[in-house]
Amino acid sequence: MTATTEERQTLTLDEIRALPAVCPAQDTVCAVWGISTATFFRLLGEDGLPVPTFTIGRSRRVYRADILRAIGEDTNDGAGAATPTPPAETHTTTSSDQ
Repeated sequence: MTATTEERQTLTLDEIRALPAVCPAQDTVCAVWGISTATFFRLLGEDGLPVPTFTIGRSRRVYRADILRAIGEDTNDGAGAATPTPPAETHTTTSSDQ
């Protein structure tokens, strides 16, 4: 059976919620969306992944909260307010700015 015809097992919502806060991007994205490694790298190159990724050293990572948001799930697990949005940057004018 080839990778193109093979049915891929995806993670359940409980399994996704049990993931660590920061996960290896390739394995996690492939497992959540049931895509192949080749598709992962193609989408990564096209900036088409369903979640943002970031690099730590030579390892690409993804936040569990971004995965939950991408699949339409609440990221706070019912424990109060969702992840707060950071405040916008403000700039106070000083005499040296004028």
